[in-house]
Amino acid sequence: LEILITFLKSRFNFLKRILGSRPSILIDRGRIDQKEMGRIRLTVEELMSEIRQQGYRDIGDIYYAILEENGRFSLLPRTACEPVSLEAAGKTPKERGCAFALVCDGVIDHTALRRAKRDEGWLRAVCRREGTSPEELFLFTMDETGAFSLTRKEGHT
Repeated sequence: LEILITFLKSRFNFLKRILGSRPSILIDRGRIDQKEMGRIRLTVEELMSEIRQQGYRDIGDIYYAILEENGRFSLLPRTACEPVSLEAAGKTPKERGCAFALVCDGVIDHTALRRAKRDEGWLRAVCRREGTSPEELFLFTMDETGAFSLTRKEGHT
């Protein structure tokens, strides 16, 4: 069936539009497209896993993330996160470690908080300083150095 569909799509362009898929832009200029992620049923954890597998530490390092027609991810990092030899730049690299999702879609991950050696009180205090709450967040990540990144749910500015 797959071979037949592939053959028909290659012969008839209108079938390609009907039966084919299109690339999905999941991160557009550094902003997570929550509606597109929901449309294709992709979780934040799955996206973060793909980002780590391609050698990036945090979702905030990515300028564009595209789920291609063939099911593979294309990640385009922010300019500041492009691979560069720090030694060549005369810098001493500092390991940041892996970023963990402490909040996903408004739900606090207590296991990730323990791994980050933080508690819910700390998380809520950080959120208050940022003018939000964990329940209003789509994603809150933190790496081993304590650097964090948060993304509010759409409609919560």
